[in-house]
Amino acid sequence: MVNSIAMNRVLVTVDVEALPARARRDHVQRLIWGEHPRGRAGIAEICDLVEEFGGVALFFLEVAGSLYDLASYREINSYLTRRGHLVEWHYHPEILGKSFWRQCGATGSTLRQDLFDADDANLILKWGLEQFVKVAGRMPCAYRAGSFRWNRQTLAFLSENDIGFSFNACAETALRDNYATFKPDSPRPFYWENGVIEVPCGEHVVGTEVVHFRFPRPFPKDCGPRELARAIASRSGGPVQILLHSWSLLDRDEHGYFYYRNSDRIKAFRRLLERLTKEFSIPPTPDLFISNLHSLLQDDEQVPLPTVSSVVSSESNVHVK
Repeated sequence: MVNSIAMNRVLVTVDVEALPARARRDHVQRLIWGEHPRGRAGIAEICDLVEEFGGVALFFLEVAGSLYDLASYREINSYLTRRGHLVEWHYHPEILGKSFWRQCGATGSTLRQDLFDADDANLILKWGLEQFVKVAGRMPCAYRAGSFRWNRQTLAFLSENDIGFSFNACAETALRDNYATFKPDSPRPFYWENGVIEVPCGEHVVGTEVVHFRFPRPFPKDCGPRELARAIASRSGGPVQILLHSWSLLDRDEHGYFYYRNSDRIKAFRRLLERLTKEFSIPPTPDLFISNLHSLLQDDEQVPLPTVSSVVSSESNVHVK
């Protein structure tokens, strides 16, 4: 039975990041605030749209980029918090490079979080956690690994540091050849055996394709946004998680750089929320956002931690989601 508290909820999650490969320069201004010569479409506009439909979003703030620009990231955290949204931990340690991590004491043998051994995971994740605390002034409650790359070492670290939520299990990426991660059976939240709560991505199989509900994306024939949301809700217990990035309202040029072309994507995201909120609502407060997830959990059902994969894959495409 679908839990009445969680029924028909859209959980808007946003990865806030300024990855070097996404812009030529001014990465924070261009990729997070979305400021460009012809206009602006970034986190402020995402907030505007989510609030227009009565809700709050969960922003995962990437912190490796804050190493050389701490003040800017603190302002991003303060801005989102002032507007009443949730801010949690996101992390792309690979952008700092192998030499940086070797100097910190890591082996530097891989930059992929899904292939970290226990020692590298503890060292690199500890650094990232401390950086998040510098940015936000508090411990996080949830973690999303960059590019959904994670393993059992990630879950052990979260448990040891009282970080209760993992937003990492993603079937779409787990099925890729260069990923070594756990494939969730459904989008329903569950407990890992160490007490960490996993919140899988909003996904549904359409034909032979795993369709991840993200924006922007083309939808399969005969499975538009509302049909996809209904299918996910029927398997998740009610909530439908949608993934955006801070640059999702921008266009991308032939070099892979994001830029503001016009307001079309802002309008498209508004139309998406308008369609969904005819049947689904967005949690209006951070407390209700979290209670939606807790209401779906069954204490007597726990999943064993995934085994360490023996897959050795190419490290190409580590930024691709």
